[in-house]
Amino acid sequence: MSFAAERPRGLDLALSIVAAGDVADASPIFESVIQSRGVILDELAARARLMSADPASSALNASLVSSRQRFANLMLRSLQGRDAVPRELLDQARQQKEDAERAMAERSASARADLAGARVGLDDVRGALPQGSALVSFVRYDRTVISKVGERTAIRTVPSYITFVIRSDSSAVVAIPLGAATTIDAAVHAWREQAAGQTLADNGDAGAAEVAYRAAGTTLRRQVWDPVAAHLGGATQLLIAPDGALNLVGFGTLPTGARGYLAEQPGTIHYVSTERDLIPIERAASTPGLLAVGGASFDLRPAQPQLRPRPAAGLLRSGCGSLKSAHFDDLPGTREEVADIARVWSRVGFDQTMILTGRGATETAVKKAAIGRQVIHLATHGFFLGSDCDAAPAGTRAVGGLTSSRSRAPEQTENPLLLSGLALSGANNHIAATSPADDGILTAEEVASLNLQKTDWVVLSACDTGIGEVRPGEGVFGLRRAFQIAGARTVIMSLWSIDDQAAREWMRALYQDHFERHLSTAESMREASLSVLRARRARGESTHPFYWGAFVAAGDWR
Repeated sequence: MSFAAERPRGLDLALSIVAAGDVADASPIFESVIQSRGVILDELAARARLMSADPASSALNASLVSSRQRFANLMLRSLQGRDAVPRELLDQARQQKEDAERAMAERSASARADLAGARVGLDDVRGALPQGSALVSFVRYDRTVISKVGERTAIRTVPSYITFVIRSDSSAVVAIPLGAATTIDAAVHAWREQAAGQTLADNGDAGAAEVAYRAAGTTLRRQVWDPVAAHLGGATQLLIAPDGALNLVGFGTLPTGARGYLAEQPGTIHYVSTERDLIPIERAASTPGLLAVGGASFDLRPAQPQLRPRPAAGLLRSGCGSLKSAHFDDLPGTREEVADIARVWSRVGFDQTMILTGRGATETAVKKAAIGRQVIHLATHGFFLGSDCDAAPAGTRAVGGLTSSRSRAPEQTENPLLLSGLALSGANNHIAATSPADDGILTAEEVASLNLQKTDWVVLSACDTGIGEVRPGEGVFGLRRAFQIAGARTVIMSLWSIDDQAAREWMRALYQDHFERHLSTAESMREASLSVLRARRARGESTHPFYWGAFVAAGDWR
């Protein structure tokens, strides 16, 4: 990542020429974009696939999993500033992990030497587009600006965004410059504050909150979506490859007209981490097996004071800052939620259902039961450790001081996958846990070591599971990335803190639409959101996206 960030970017210069309108055909430039994005994610995911298919590597993989788990546990304790970990012990654990990763990389490179020339390009991506669809690829880059200052030529770079659009019914590549990243990122931040219920939390006035949201959302839509919409040609399926801060935007929730939203317009919106996600990967066939985790026993103690508690209905499923002061409250809606899902699963005739609740929802049990499951549903508290986070809204699946949508400085931690995770049984006593393999905290680093090559869906029914450290060109480093590395075909996640009971209602609709009505993932996501939105509108309740628009899906749209 350090090398990728510091090397000269010839592609940035090429994109600058495209943005200036000096290129008749943007196809070669877009092909370079396709081949440059998410290469580290692809490499790690490819290693995981090879190791899972190579019996001779089982011992090597076991060593890697063990060393990662030990290092993650020690690093979390070190970050918490409690039970200080001796530096030499941390260095030793890091070295063991790096040795295991190096051995894995060497074996992976040897096994894939014959595949070095196989690179996915524009023609492959265009050929994989479903009929009636359009791919919208956002790219954050450093635009080169050349200007004259007297007799001298001044050259500077301006972080900017550009969008490429290709359609299934056209061979054209359309390039659309969007402007400076500072302006767009500021609009994203303002939109996220309102989408996450900032005004709701401040004064509890749903009407004022919706007005504030629509103002921020309209500003963002005009900057990043309206310039694109004119080039979609009536496509009914939109596949979006975001970049930079746009990874944290739920495009379907952007407001239209006086009361509408993009999600209500014809067609579906689905996300891909990179354009190459559209290319099917050969993998073992999955069998109908469900793992549903909810109602974990966090071993509650007397509630600790929350930072700036916010008034909202229900409980939130989330959390920023440090785990040492975190207290995970019980989430009764998650127990009901997994029961709802199990009933849907049973009605469609599937078996192999495992439900883990209460004291049974331990880290060890979840890791073991996840292997080989077609669907993994995790309803609990999620968190992303950050240094500049606000308190969690009351009534959500969140923990005060634990979530943030803002980027962290790369030097703050060596591995952002250590900063994201899920709370399971025993999480409130994780510091006193005797086993690092079962401390109640499942970090993204530990998730990345799981073998989920047969998993179609991972549903993260918790707060902020789609956020993390954003790196242009590589996406979001957090839980979503960890599950993708582990092999999950599609990850369904949230972009902000979610109401406990509203999440249950949304999830029930999602499973009914996909498994009973046999809609695609993209269609099921849209219908679940619209069902909640329409019900709220019919009851005269607020249609603020906080209640219905937090979840997005990335990966396979089918």
